[in-house]
Amino acid sequence: MSKWFGGRRGNRRVFAVLLVGALLVEIGGAMLVPLLRAEAATVTLTGSIGVIYAHPVAGTRLPIADTRYFLTDTAAGTRSELLIDDNVLRAAGGLAALTNREVSVTANTGIGPFAVGNGPLIATAIQAGRSFRPLATVEGAQAFVNLLCKFNDVAAEPEPKSYFDLLMGDGPNALGPYWNEVSYSKINITGSATFGWYTLPKASTAYVKTNGSGDFDEALLLKDCTDVATNATVNFTPYVGINIMFNKEIANYALGGYSNLTLSGVTRRWGQTWLLPPAYHFQEGSPYSGPATMAHEMGHAFALGHSAGPNGEAYGNSWDVMSGGDEFCRTRQRPCSVAPGSI
Repeated sequence: MSKWFGGRRGNRRVFAVLLVGALLVEIGGAMLVPLLRAEAATVTLTGSIGVIYAHPVAGTRLPIADTRYFLTDTAAGTRSELLIDDNVLRAAGGLAALTNREVSVTANTGIGPFAVGNGPLIATAIQAGRSFRPLATVEGAQAFVNLLCKFNDVAAEPEPKSYFDLLMGDGPNALGPYWNEVSYSKINITGSATFGWYTLPKASTAYVKTNGSGDFDEALLLKDCTDVATNATVNFTPYVGINIMFNKEIANYALGGYSNLTLSGVTRRWGQTWLLPPAYHFQEGSPYSGPATMAHEMGHAFALGHSAGPNGEAYGNSWDVMSGGDEFCRTRQRPCSVAPGSI
């Protein structure tokens, strides 16, 4: 369920740091300015931009911003989170202008006593460079691979492999007819496959960040799950996206997005979703909605952002699956094949 990351919260985080820093300069006087400047550092990084969107459980608040940006350097094996203000993104030509390109990012590591350290970098300028291999047109077969990964301290397997095969198939309540319908028959997910359950190398607690934020470490989960699948000889090259299903709810949100990865000897963009049990279960009264939640997250994997309602809130539109529309699919009596599409 991809209602997690909204640019507004991320921007407020940047502005809050800037504002508090400015207030301290005003209160502390000129002697504080050299200290602030000494502690701030500017770095320049190159790589590709990736985006992840978050979706909270209904009635809860995200512990993280609902739109997060990352810079991935696949050659160096590094991944840095970025805080990007709307004005910086707009000056770079918008997200579409940066997709599938090598980019150069100038960023601050922190501001005075509020230095980010190992946390997100504050982007001040982004320059688009050369294009990577051309992106395939989003049409025709868009197969996803479902990876079922369980924490090594949790034996439960919430659903069998056959459940996920049916969910991605062409029958009632399945995602096959849904994507065919909302794309006006331009795409299908024929060829999707499910593998697992695989046992992750760590306990569930090892995948929860220790910074008090309450969010899980999606990068570590992605790496460990794709690693165990690779060791089991899964070939990722036939697929455009990766759905990762876990067997325990370790947070109150789901994720979807995309970034460049190197898998099965190939470096390119893959769509990605992170789905805890409530995000793939059919469950009466659940704040998640099973296949509609998966549809929402897969929409992010296709590079669709959030849609807003008349009040400007990211989840305020019940007529768009990329907003609040997945609420239509919360029971088995409301099949996902008739859920709203994306506006």
